[in-house]
Amino acid sequence: MNNSFFNELKSTAQSNQNPNRDSQVRAIYMKVDEIKAEQDDHYAYGIDLISKQSIRVRLSTIEESANDMIALGKSKNINEAINKVTNIYTGRNARQTLQRKRDKHHTSYLFFDRCYSIDGNFIPTYRAHWSNSMSQQQDVEMVTGMMNIQYREKRQVGNKVEKTRAWVQAIEFSKYFEIGNIETNYKMLDFALRNRNKTAIREGNFVAEIESDNGPVMSFNIFQRYAEASGTDFDGNAIKYLTPQDSQTSLEYFFKEETGPANSFLVTKDVARVVLDVFCGMNIDTNAFASHDPAYISKLNSLKQSLVSGEYRVRVFGMRIYRFGPETLLRLAPTGSFNPIKTYSKQQLDQQNQPTGSILQMFLPTILLLHKTQNDRRYIAFNNRIHYDIKGEGAPRELNQVNADIDGYNLKTFTPQHLS
Repeated sequence: MNNSFFNELKSTAQSNQNPNRDSQVRAIYMKVDEIKAEQDDHYAYGIDLISKQSIRVRLSTIEESANDMIALGKSKNINEAINKVTNIYTGRNARQTLQRKRDKHHTSYLFFDRCYSIDGNFIPTYRAHWSNSMSQQQDVEMVTGMMNIQYREKRQVGNKVEKTRAWVQAIEFSKYFEIGNIETNYKMLDFALRNRNKTAIREGNFVAEIESDNGPVMSFNIFQRYAEASGTDFDGNAIKYLTPQDSQTSLEYFFKEETGPANSFLVTKDVARVVLDVFCGMNIDTNAFASHDPAYISKLNSLKQSLVSGEYRVRVFGMRIYRFGPETLLRLAPTGSFNPIKTYSKQQLDQQNQPTGSILQMFLPTILLLHKTQNDRRYIAFNNRIHYDIKGEGAPRELNQVNADIDGYNLKTFTPQHLS
């Protein structure tokens, strides 16, 4: 018997034996219409922000969650599981009831974790292990797409102390540069670095990955240039903040001539000069090269010929940047061995599967809820991966593993306030 066929057949037969396996578990993001008592319990009624369906959700009982723990292999017997769940639901950080979410927190949007479909008769119905408030505000923006989250602790840079920061990098588009299509290629570059969209200030960057039939060759990033601006906060107080400049200013700053010894950053800029000369018609200023050594110039010319001939291809990404506010930074900080955003990065390994010390940024289907400021900016009030299961559709990908249609997760922004 063909072992591969047999194993596939056995896997298919077993796939539906356990109704509580990870692929049957989901996360739910809801715009709440009402929370009301029903059948000796409380149900949240509202709109599923992903499917746009009307749904209702209640919290799982201790017995239901205990059986879930056994089915998921997190407990060995029912008594042990009941004790664990009871401690979780009634302990120091006790699970809040849905009526408390309604009466005290007046929540407008709820996240339900570890949800299972149950019989609802007239409306899709679920039970959930836990609920968290996404926002108490009605007028928010929701964003979904393939995203990476990065967190950086406060650090000393020269004479300055840079404060703790966290941000999301979302893939806005993924295309290939085409030889001879200078106007379209340049539009992609300009689009990635633009500093406004229809309704707000836009932060972003441009990423280019050079590849051959044998795999990745190298990559480079072009970031926006920032300048200080004045405005007011929610209390009407005068404030100063950094705001991105237009794409032309950002390009001029990136390509400005720099003095000093050649380093990785300067060499990367020279590679970018060659790529944008070939594909966007941006003339090279050879005086700005990091080195004028003939061997170095020869290698850059060789790179140009490989690009022109099609031996090397250039895949480009437009990235959108979203930032976390001060109050949301706290929940991203690692505590002990727990890292709340660990799925968004992994150690890079060498050919012997040993850590190289470098970190690979991973992209997952992610949902953001944004609050608005008086300065036409947005900041993240809530974030989470869309899928509970991170081994299937929700699995993390390296940037070069994301396909041309962004795995079906094109960046989408909408205002859920008017959903009904």
